[in-house]
Amino acid sequence: MALINCPECQKEISDKVKSCPYCGYPFEAESPVEPQKTEITKISKKSSRIQPIIISVGLLLVVAFLVYQGYKANKIAKEKAIQEAAIARQAEIKAQNLKIRQNNFERTIYNDLLQIKNRMNPVSYMIKNDEYKELVKPFIDEATAVYNLNSSQVSKIKSNNLYVGMPTSLLFLSWGITFKQNKTTSQSGEKIQYIYETSFLPGGKNKYAYAENGFVTSWQE
Repeated sequence: MALINCPECQKEISDKVKSCPYCGYPFEAESPVEPQKTEITKISKKSSRIQPIIISVGLLLVVAFLVYQGYKANKIAKEKAIQEAAIARQAEIKAQNLKIRQNNFERTIYNDLLQIKNRMNPVSYMIKNDEYKELVKPFIDEATAVYNLNSSQVSKIKSNNLYVGMPTSLLFLSWGITFKQNKTTSQSGEKIQYIYETSFLPGGKNKYAYAENGFVTSWQE
């Protein structure tokens, strides 16, 4: 048995008593609390170990999210680029096919119109009477599709008028074919003056159309 001092009266007493025999200071109230302190310490250590793990997992989730967003954005950009390339390719093919149709039309229209000119009376051909208009109607319909003509342009051709930018093949549809031409070739291309002699007709006068690199730029009536 060991002796201890009472915290209250400082008398020497046995460490086995439940209360001080001199002052009655209770020792049972001071139940051992050490285990509780130990438990609290253990919980604190456990929390300190878990916290870095939670932070690491959170950072990994953020990084994974950013990587996914980057992958998603890159995928969308690639798909958009592929779609735009496909659209551009389709437009290019369409333009190439249209150009082929225009070239074929221009190669054949001159001979077709020349046959019409040879079949018609020269005066009727020069004044572009109803017979001429009926003969060239199928070619006007074809030209409308080949050159994607608007209603105003079609109306000018049918009424034997011109417009700036008109292909020379359509000039032949509107004013007819003439063999009288003055051609000038330079570095910038080819310029042609088409001369339509109608001065021999009553009240008639010569007409002139000017074209550069295959398109009408001006005219004189």
